[in-house]
Amino acid sequence: MPKVHAREVEQDVYAWFSRFTMRAGTGRSLETWRTNLFWATCQAGRKYWHWRLDGAPVVDERVKRVLSREPLEMAQELAEKLRARESRRKSQEGGS
Repeated sequence: MPKVHAREVEQDVYAWFSRFTMRAGTGRSLETWRTNLFWATCQAGRKYWHWRLDGAPVVDERVKRVLSREPLEMAQELAEKLRARESRRKSQEGGS
């Protein structure tokens, strides 16, 4: 993704997330916000590639694999990986 496009997507996700965290009923837990931020980022990436390809078939296998997955599924997986990494780091710090 060209830097100019990445910056535009980043700004869109930032604006959405800022509004989301201010909305009543969205919860206040880091876990909820983290998963929703990952979801918004995955969704934005998916929309970008659909716009970029303009209906053309995906030739890059990595992009094809990612686009075949649901954004929420990917967001939950990313959140779980981050939780596991944080847990390992905390246990290493406690054991030092």
